[in-house]
Amino acid sequence: MTKTTINKDFCFCPDKSISVSMTQNALKDYSTKFGQATKLEGTTPIFLDTNVLLDYYKISFTERTELKKFFQANKDRIYLTKQIEIEFLRHRIDHIKSYLKSLEEFVNAYRNIRIEIEKW
Repeated sequence: MTKTTINKDFCFCPDKSISVSMTQNALKDYSTKFGQATKLEGTTPIFLDTNVLLDYYKISFTERTELKKFFQANKDRIYLTKQIEIEFLRHRIDHIKSYLKSLEEFVNAYRNIRIEIEKW
């Protein structure tokens, strides 16, 4: 698989003429690989959304381990744009605080249930 550099020049060939055959080939390639892409298989590039990365803080440790394995196995086809990086850094603290607040609420609910059970 050839590595494509994502930069200001990578924008669906804005300055180049795209022929009908180029369009047909692109559509054919897309349609034949669509099944693989939806299953995250094959060589189709993966562009992660900020929310996918931020949800890392909400998933269990077992799921985190599996996600790390997926990232490691697919690192050559995963792309993170500068905008994704900026958004992740901007919002991660709020997501961590939200996770900790949810965890605290869960612990408090558990304690209250134990108190109620002990009263029986």
